[in-house]
Amino acid sequence: MRRRTFLLLLSSLALPACRAAEPTEKVLNLLCWTEYVPTSVTASFTKQTGVRVVMENYNSNEQMLAMLRDKPHHYDLVQPSQAYVETLIHGSGLESLDAARIPNLQNIDPQFRRLPHDPEEKYSVPWMSGTVGIVVNTNAVQEPIHTWADVFSGKYRGKIVAVNDQREMVAWALASLGMPITQIDDASLARTEPVLRKWLPQISVFDSDSPHTALLDGRAVIGIVWSGEAALALAEGSPIPIRPTQGKARTCFSIASRFLPVHHTKALPRISSTTAWSPR
Repeated sequence: MRRRTFLLLLSSLALPACRAAEPTEKVLNLLCWTEYVPTSVTASFTKQTGVRVVMENYNSNEQMLAMLRDKPHHYDLVQPSQAYVETLIHGSGLESLDAARIPNLQNIDPQFRRLPHDPEEKYSVPWMSGTVGIVVNTNAVQEPIHTWADVFSGKYRGKIVAVNDQREMVAWALASLGMPITQIDDASLARTEPVLRKWLPQISVFDSDSPHTALLDGRAVIGIVWSGEAALALAEGSPIPIRPTQGKARTCFSIASRFLPVHHTKALPRISSTTAWSPR
């Protein structure tokens, strides 16, 4: 499904979004999350269209924004999480989409459409969603781990892996204080500071690329990871039991957007693409 989806997306964008690096070559510069797009997919796309895909990866949304700033004349398509779609919209960083050219929007679950980060659905198309929660190596951790207080009790200092995401960490701290994770006014953020000062030194590995690896190789016995990473840990057949926790330690779901056309302003030369493709 990923292969088919990506090929259709790029096919719809190839002609308007690509710039010629040389008179005989068209190139599409893609900025996306690590491990989301296999090289076999881009190779097949190039074979089908004659357009070469140059792919660069990032492992956090903050890194994505930094890369966009560092190469303002470079990228054609980008794949941000929902909160950063809003950031790019406010900064005039995305081209608007032409819904008439995205017929498969109708197949997306309505609960994921017209969300607060893009209420008019002018700039983004949701692709997949997931949660962040706690997984535990039950060979090493015998006691129940269900809350942030359990994780950061100090007992597992230096044996915790967490996703490298600042917004997630603040959300965990807010949740631990019984506050809404969207309550990010100055007073609320000030209350999270002592919590994070206690927690952060206990984390030994920050990894958004492949956080389940630290659990499998023994560097960590507790992980705060993407739901997909927890599934990978379970699926890889390791003899280490991994127990996903339930309830209080789970934060809200996140949404990864479909590839969005970058708006090339004065800092970013404008491209003419006005379309994207959504999965069936």
